[in-house]
Amino acid sequence: YNKMRKGESPFKQRYAESSIKKTHGILTAVYKRACRGKNRLPYNPMDEVLCPKIPKSDAEFYTDADLEKIYAALETIANNKHNGSTHDYGIFFRMLATNGFRIGEACALKWEDIDFKNRTVSIKRTWDKTRRCFNPPKTERGKRTLQIFSDKVWNYLLEHREDSGLIFKTRNNLPLAYTNIKDTLNKAKALAGVHHGNIHSFRHTAITNWLYMNNGNIPEVADMAGHEDPTITAKIYRHGIQTISAKNQTKFRVA
Repeated sequence: YNKMRKGESPFKQRYAESSIKKTHGILTAVYKRACRGKNRLPYNPMDEVLCPKIPKSDAEFYTDADLEKIYAALETIANNKHNGSTHDYGIFFRMLATNGFRIGEACALKWEDIDFKNRTVSIKRTWDKTRRCFNPPKTERGKRTLQIFSDKVWNYLLEHREDSGLIFKTRNNLPLAYTNIKDTLNKAKALAGVHHGNIHSFRHTAITNWLYMNNGNIPEVADMAGHEDPTITAKIYRHGIQTISAKNQTKFRVA
């Protein structure tokens, strides 16, 4: 495992702790199965190997300045038409950053989920990129209705309003491909000079923002985030809570 971490021979690259832990699980299962049957192994050698522990870290979020740079870069990419897409990634990422959707929830949004009278959006399903199917949200609390906070998102929805179908879709009317979303974000971050965070950091940004706007009200923010247990919110976003109580706190603007 140390060689995997360092990228030493026979490995040609460094591996993250999560990848090493998955490898440990696969090896354990393989040797466990090899200990069964007529020609079984006398013992499972993986029983003597410690499972790698993934160190816990605070949720990464984008500051207001980061978001402005990323949105500007996304607009530049769209104007250059490098990807030839039929949708607006800028709006997609704004929804993640202001409404705190999980990536699968955003990909599964349909026009019928938008309440144009009350300016709300309801989470009713999620897109499973592996099995390529729609599933219910991760938990019952994952089914939730939120205000559409961003004026730019709201105006976009009003302008492009349709009766049915996916809001963000490919030319073949399928949910956006995760790899394309990731590649577009990486291009935008490189262009913007933002070298931290990932796709999930937009959700972290929204939830940290909500904590600030609601004076650290954990139960209320947990409902908005769709967390089954408020202690999850407190544990993951302890850095955000500390930021709120700090003298020179980072402020977020609803884009």
